Amino acid sequence: DARPGDLVFYKKPGSGVFHVSVVVQSKPGELWVIHATSSKGVMRQDILASTYWKPKIYQVRNVLN
Repeated sequence: DARPGDLVFYKKPGSGVFHVSVVVQSKPGELWVIHATSSKGVMRQDILASTYWKPKIYQVRNVLN
C-alpha cells in the first residue's frame, strides 16, 4: 500500500537500516522510488524488479501524516 512520498527503508540480515528511498509511483507489481546510490548517483528505479534491492526492503512508512 505504498504511496508517493512514503519512505522505503532497507536493511541487511543482522544489521540495521543502511539505505532509504522515496516512493514516486506505486502500481500492482511495481514500486518506483528515487534514491541516491554511490555508484550511479540519483536514480529512479522499480525496486520490486531489482534483485539487489527487493530482498533488502525492510519497511515502507508514511512519515508525513
